[in-house]
Amino acid sequence: MNNLSLYPLPSEDWQTQYDSLLKDPYIASKYNRVNRLQNKIKYIAEFLPELMQLKEGKVLDIGTGPGEFLEVCRDMNFEVFGVDAPIGHSEMGDEYLLLSKLMTERQQLNVTYSGVDLDSFADNTFALVNLQGSIEQVFKDYMIGTPHRLHKNANLLSWDIGDKLTEKMRLFLTNIYRILVKDGILMIYANGAQNVKEYDDMMADLAEKIGFKKVIQSKHSIHKLQK
Repeated sequence: MNNLSLYPLPSEDWQTQYDSLLKDPYIASKYNRVNRLQNKIKYIAEFLPELMQLKEGKVLDIGTGPGEFLEVCRDMNFEVFGVDAPIGHSEMGDEYLLLSKLMTERQQLNVTYSGVDLDSFADNTFALVNLQGSIEQVFKDYMIGTPHRLHKNANLLSWDIGDKLTEKMRLFLTNIYRILVKDGILMIYANGAQNVKEYDDMMADLAEKIGFKKVIQSKHSIHKLQK
């Protein structure tokens, strides 16, 4: 990884905004750029080794956060895109989202903050669509328990598995299938709500019905699907 250094400040007040956000205890405990970059490199090595061989195409990261995953992929010569929640709708809290926007702006990453709108992407576009720790936030309306934004611990939540969630998830996975290239990968690394087995069974069943040809699961509620 050769080009993961910080870019120049994009504006005169960038550093002031950044320093102010780092005074928040949660942000200070959550955000360490060096550690986050190292964790993304390890994540790719463990779960997405195909990227090290492929090294071309487009990558979409859903729930981008400060953007380290996209930075690592860009350094591997992928064209990178990200989507995240708008202000007021992030289950990680507005302070985390504001920090994320500052970092993706500084690092010149192509990230939009208007929610997950997959309809805007053309068919057969991405070699990889990645959701690392964001599936519970994307489907926050189908999580049972105190909202994630108040405790930021997905383990305290449960999936409200029923016809409504199943249909919403079917549409979501179908749309991702559409925008993936042939042999493209959908990687979903969930944070582990309480009823993991029910969620895993639902996802595996939907993936098979939609046409994904490869499904890998683990005890950590990871779904790696291949078109």
